[in-house]
Amino acid sequence: MPGMGGPQLFQSLRRTFPRMLALFVSGFLDAAYPLEPGTEFLAKPFTPRSLGERLRKMLAAKDLQGGPPA
Repeated sequence: MPGMGGPQLFQSLRRTFPRMLALFVSGFLDAAYPLEPGTEFLAKPFTPRSLGERLRKMLAAKDLQGGPPA
């Protein structure tokens, strides 16, 4: 994504889709990702199981908030 990183793309898309979730992944533990409501961070390397668990956690939390999916 020339000229734009993941956090910037997320902020741009969230203006249109305010209930959108984001899972940021990086091999750098000090990566500067915006950890605001609806976002999570998963450090590399990760297992398929830990990825699935994190996604389930995010979706379950969203379901508890109610409303239609983004």
